[in-house]
Amino acid sequence: ILADNLGLQAVNGQPVEANYMLGLSSFSMIVRTMAGVDLKIQQNFQRERFTFITMVEEYTRFLFMFPIIKPWLWMPEVFALFGYKKQEIYARKQTRELGDKIIAKVTAKVIQENAEKGENIIREGIVRKSDSNSENSLENDPKSSTDTALWKNFIEVIIRDQMDPTIPREDVMTHDDLISEVLTIIFAGMDTTKVVNNIILIMLALHPKIQQGVYDEIQAVMGQCISLQLETIITAAVLGKLSRFWS
Repeated sequence: ILADNLGLQAVNGQPVEANYMLGLSSFSMIVRTMAGVDLKIQQNFQRERFTFITMVEEYTRFLFMFPIIKPWLWMPEVFALFGYKKQEIYARKQTRELGDKIIAKVTAKVIQENAEKGENIIREGIVRKSDSNSENSLENDPKSSTDTALWKNFIEVIIRDQMDPTIPREDVMTHDDLISEVLTIIFAGMDTTKVVNNIILIMLALHPKIQQGVYDEIQAVMGQCISLQLETIITAAVLGKLSRFWS
């Protein structure tokens, strides 16, 4: 999506300001990796600014820039007098709403999966009883196991724990703590992901051999599959291919 959006702006041969689009793509990558949900950020916020990107920039100013260039703003009274306190409160409210939205998406996914599992539990039980030998062989071979528990992201695991009445409440992360963890991961990963994406784009733009190598790698892994799903990306074959880039 990022490459397509950049390509549309680059057709006239003029320089492209990619910072905002890199922010959108980086945020989308983090959310999909962390929560397994797609908020359609890159598709929906090309013409109007995405509030959270602005909030990240504002938080960066509040937490890192202001204490350096304006040390007097460390005083709460002065900070509030110049109107920065209201901006900070608004930024916190917006970011919390986003955290709630992400968690709500994952919660809806978990509820739907639980409902589908309940509908199929009798049939699955019959299959397991009639094919116990096959099941045992699958359990002994993690690569061929159909159990998707290992693929669950940490948000989904925590939400499932919250829904499980058999787990003591003191052992389960609260909703507020979960929101805090989600926002911490997003804030911590935004800059790093943007930098990496920026370097990748520069390397692809400057080196045709790298372009061809990436294309060949994608074809070798994905084939001609156009409708690529998240489940396909996380298969062992794909992970095996990707691991060679980091070895």
